[in-house]
Amino acid sequence: IRVITDLARRYGPSIPGTEADRLKVIATLRSLLNSSDLRAAGFAAAACGEIGGSSDSSLLLSFLDQLNNTDPVARHQAVMGLVRLCERHPGLATT
Repeated sequence: IRVITDLARRYGPSIPGTEADRLKVIATLRSLLNSSDLRAAGFAAAACGEIGGSSDSSLLLSFLDQLNNTDPVARHQAVMGLVRLCERHPGLATT
């Protein structure tokens, strides 16, 4: 997951590969948000912010709610994912 996160940070939404590959990566990241491994889920949250769509904001908010402040690192990664989504999708924070 860390490699995917690094690729997402480097390439953003234009991650290398076909559109089908990108959609598979996004689907994997979304499923990892429900992982019992909070560090993996945190990295997935950060990567969702880099390559996910505006609809991923609700997933990240749900992830934050489920965390309930139990892991400060995962919380930070999720918040940074949300910040990045808002930067990439202007107006998202106002909806």
